[in-house]
Amino acid sequence: MKLLLAGLAVALLVLVGCSAEGGSTPSGGSPSPSPSLSDAVQLAAQYGLHVRARTGGFIDAVPDHPMANPGSGLIDTACADIGFDLGPYRGEQVTFTSYAMDERLHGSTASFWTIERDGRIVGAYVTIKNADPSTLSLKELEAQL
Repeated sequence: MKLLLAGLAVALLVLVGCSAEGGSTPSGGSPSPSPSLSDAVQLAAQYGLHVRARTGGFIDAVPDHPMANPGSGLIDTACADIGFDLGPYRGEQVTFTSYAMDERLHGSTASFWTIERDGRIVGAYVTIKNADPSTLSLKELEAQL
């Protein structure tokens, strides 16, 4: 019995470790190597923003149309504002990764987001908790800092 419990504990640790390293793929997406934290830090720094740690992420498809839902239009516009085109990824699975930021924007917590495909950043934007609009481009934020 003790051996069985030890085996289950090891299996659980392996599963948790794979999940923490990006080995799992929620929403049925295909695994894709993520850009490093330093890639996100460098991109944010180009706009005067300071990213300190990865806080989460998920896999989802880029909507087939930029106005498919209210949030997708804002994200599409924010990405285009800094030179990213999400058009080639419409209907495709991508990884959305969030990062904590040092800045508090409009008195609220802000998150830096990257959109990744095949190990490359293909989009980026910032969300601000309790703000309207809550999704902004990096260029818009740079002008406000």
